[in-house]
Amino acid sequence: MGKYKSWVQFAVGSYRERFEELLQTIDHIAFRNMDERLVFYLKRHQQKFNTIGQIFGGLIFGLGWAMTGACPGPLFAQIGAGFWVAVVVLLSAVAGTWVYGYFRDKLPH
Repeated sequence: MGKYKSWVQFAVGSYRERFEELLQTIDHIAFRNMDERLVFYLKRHQQKFNTIGQIFGGLIFGLGWAMTGACPGPLFAQIGAGFWVAVVVLLSAVAGTWVYGYFRDKLPH
């Protein structure tokens, strides 16, 4: 390969040009007029959003997350590591899920 440096430069340069073209094509397809597509999507789905419910649900979820200091996912790891306080959080999460299931028919969806 050292003997044919011009061939290596040609191959690498050609590869780089094709790669740049590929990136430009992907950029054009994925991100062209993204603001217009986002506005169209939001207008189309505007009636489906329950803003007040999402705000209060997010606040309750965030408060629980802040008070426990843990994301719901690693609760089992915390329990396995010996942080038995996480059992209370896990039981509270199960109780909250049960309460939601009980009142589900009465809630606006």
